Amino acid sequence: MFGQNVDTQDLKILKCVHDYKTMSKKLKIRAFGQFHQCQYNCVKDINSKTVETCFKQCELELDNYFEEKKKRKIENKVFYALPIYNNSDPSKQYLIPQEQQGDYQKKTIQFEIESQRKLNELKNILDERGKIYKL
Repeated sequence: MFGQNVDTQDLKILKCVHDYKTMSKKLKIRAFGQFHQCQYNCVKDINSKTVETCFKQCELELDNYFEEKKKRKIENKVFYALPIYNNSDPSKQYLIPQEQQGDYQKKTIQFEIESQRKLNELKNILDERGKIYKL
């Protein structure tokens, strides 16, 4: 990817994915703290810079918990925004047909909006639970 021309739409998608991963990681840590009713002060402010250092062990424990839980469950289906075609010519394998390009951009924008909405809903739920349990 480095050294190539990158479209602004691609950069927007990459930024959205990065923001989504960062926020979901913080919310995962916060949910774990509320689940175990942790007394850490970092749970209260997930935007502080000390969150990552305070919760390394907590995050590791949560990841191990989810890995164990995943082993017991059937794997979930993954949504792929970019269609991949199995053509015999490898140079055309990842190309989107011209008539589907507008549809792809529409889907990525919808995916971005939907993921942001879900993160905001989860954050609101965690805020409400934090007020109830006074975390």
